[in-house]
Amino acid sequence: MQLLFRVGLIPATLLVLTGLYWFHISDAPAVAQRVPAVAVALVVLLAIMVFVTELRSELKDKGRTGTEPASVAIKAWVTEWRLQIVFVALCVLHFMVFSTLGFNVANMLFLSLALPVAGFARDSGAGVRTLKVVSTAFLISVTVYALAHVMDFNIPLGPLGF
Repeated sequence: MQLLFRVGLIPATLLVLTGLYWFHISDAPAVAQRVPAVAVALVVLLAIMVFVTELRSELKDKGRTGTEPASVAIKAWVTEWRLQIVFVALCVLHFMVFSTLGFNVANMLFLSLALPVAGFARDSGAGVRTLKVVSTAFLISVTVYALAHVMDFNIPLGPLGF
């Protein structure tokens, strides 16, 4: 069971989400697909590297006996991978609300939730951490919006027009 989760689930999920992203931008002009194509290639390469690394590790540790019940193994796996699971869930949520909320709002919300998951400003107090996360998310969102505007990307606007 652990082999299935560690070796297959995370890379497979990344590849499925990458495929959905690629499908989502497939109608864009070729010039607008250059940067996303590099990002997609990088994600695929990293997913393959994770798969190979985890498979080698699992095969090396194959001599262990797995006498624990499946429910205990699943609970241990969720505990070990909880941050990655939350991040994948945030990516799926971002993909789902991207067109509805618009590029800028969806990115701002995604970054505001993903930065703390990644450990950004972990050593700060709650107020300072919130200020750092929101201001960083805002600055990144504004920068990405400016780049999209300069490169003349067609980005979805939300119901509020931004």
